[in-house]
Amino acid sequence: MACKDGCSRAASLITGFAELGQEVTSGQLAPEPNGRGEEKLCSNGYKFLFHSCRVPGAEKDAVNCYNPEMFNGEILVSRKNHFFSLNITGLNTAAIEAELQKIVAMADTAAPNIGALTTASRDLWYSARTKLLTNADNAAAMEKLERTMFMVCLDDSSPITPTDTGRNSLNGPANRFFDKTMALV
Repeated sequence: MACKDGCSRAASLITGFAELGQEVTSGQLAPEPNGRGEEKLCSNGYKFLFHSCRVPGAEKDAVNCYNPEMFNGEILVSRKNHFFSLNITGLNTAAIEAELQKIVAMADTAAPNIGALTTASRDLWYSARTKLLTNADNAAAMEKLERTMFMVCLDDSSPITPTDTGRNSLNGPANRFFDKTMALV
């Protein structure tokens, strides 16, 4: 990632999404008019976009939703399969950009692709996750990952065509955690 431009753009997106998240979780997001302007569309479901994560189960998946009052301001940043929890509470866009630059510098080599497990069959992911959670450090890291407000993927790729952009967004360079409800790529 060209950190100067990429980190700056990511910081701006983070600032905007954090503001939207605040409006949603505080109930201050105004209902949207429908296409004809006659009725207002309920925005109550938006609360499930933030601080939530799909979790594989033995027979069916669940969605864990975390209390935004307890974890507001925490976002997940992924870089070369490294996952970082970043608390953006009180940070302006320039300070967020500086934190992203530090993350890019720290994650200079690729890590094992734990996020790929979220693309496996749900039974396989459930089994692998269950094994991971037997370790207390893994369990704490997974809970932190799942409770964050949203995820930001800092990639090295710079897709040009719409097809490349789509492939990068859907598949990425193995820098994803697809069970996270909201991810900015």
